[in-house]
Amino acid sequence: MPFVTLHSLLRYSHFRRSGCRILWDVRSDPHHGSVRHYRSYQPLSYARLAEFATRPPVYSMTIKCNVFPFPASWRIYVANPRGVCVLDVLLAIAHALRTPVTRAEWQRLSRKQREGVGAAFNQRWSHSPDAYYERSRGVRRIDCLQRHTRFAGLSRSWDAPYMWTMTLARQR
Repeated sequence: MPFVTLHSLLRYSHFRRSGCRILWDVRSDPHHGSVRHYRSYQPLSYARLAEFATRPPVYSMTIKCNVFPFPASWRIYVANPRGVCVLDVLLAIAHALRTPVTRAEWQRLSRKQREGVGAAFNQRWSHSPDAYYERSRGVRRIDCLQRHTRFAGLSRSWDAPYMWTMTLARQR
């Protein structure tokens, strides 16, 4: 297996205050993200989003996140037969976070976790343009992140080939 390097837009760095060069609130569509360019932020261009997520290109990636209450079972899978691009990664994350929380998962949360997730859910649906519809869809994995909704990047995980760990941060 060749050594794989992650795209600089996605790469987490503890030296960078924001974690990575992308500024993206995972509660919103990835197209609403921006990229740090020197001292300012510019909208993410389609050209940058279409670039391969790794060098050399890979055709699948697995992402885990330790902020998830069930990190072993809540994995994010990304695949593209032409090679995974930056947008594929961001869309897979966004899609996975909109997965409904099952009744069994809800029951496995502690009382304190349920309170925090419930508060995040209430905030999410009450700020939605169609609040009634959003509330009827129920609790989503995004609500389990509570206040950790800023994408801070990916770093290599040594658990398996092409496995990456997603870092999330609180909004400033």
